[in-house]
Amino acid sequence: MEKYFPYSSKIPNEDKIYQLVCENNLMVGIILSNMDASRFYLNEEKLIFYRRYRDGVNKILIYIPLNDEIGIYACMRYSIEQLLKFIYSIYFEKNIADISRTSYRYIKEDIKKNGNIDTYIKECLLKLYTYYANYSNDLHDKEVTCNKELDFLGNIIQSENEFANGIEKDLRNILILSYKIMCHVFDIKYNLLNVSERSSLESLKSKGGKRKIYSILKRDDITE
Repeated sequence: MEKYFPYSSKIPNEDKIYQLVCENNLMVGIILSNMDASRFYLNEEKLIFYRRYRDGVNKILIYIPLNDEIGIYACMRYSIEQLLKFIYSIYFEKNIADISRTSYRYIKEDIKKNGNIDTYIKECLLKLYTYYANYSNDLHDKEVTCNKELDFLGNIIQSENEFANGIEKDLRNILILSYKIMCHVFDIKYNLLNVSERSSLESLKSKGGKRKIYSILKRDDITE
């Protein structure tokens, strides 16, 4: 981040956020490679929502050093929304255009009434709904109070970052929820992964994050 945002204030946990984004890219790649793209109403075309979710998470690395809460909250909300739309696309016989137009409210209501979605998935989704609502409320509450025209932009970038710690915690939880949902829906387990995928997982820096992923993938030989 320092390379591309030299005037941003120092972000103590920037490496942890960066590692989370890299972890998510790895897991999305593994999930895309091992999922059954014909499950329920899913098809190759609908994968765009999952890729948009991945891209939204990646863009957090742009908004964090800008220290702009509106951009950060919008990016987090967008990422969750695309993940919800992808999950919705799996269980409902609608095309991409219709899903894109379906609001969060109707996604939530339709999923609640759908008997093909098991309790485990719905419980994970309840937690995602909370994050979506929180970031939506935060986004709507923001306004610019500075009256110095564009001078405040430089002040924002150079000010102490107040959002990085909260974003790291929320992002970590959101990513774990996404892994749980996707691996459960598509029955993706560690023993189905190829050598390259296993090696990439083993190279993850966060031991705690790695253990959680191995647990989700039902790896039997997890060591402390």
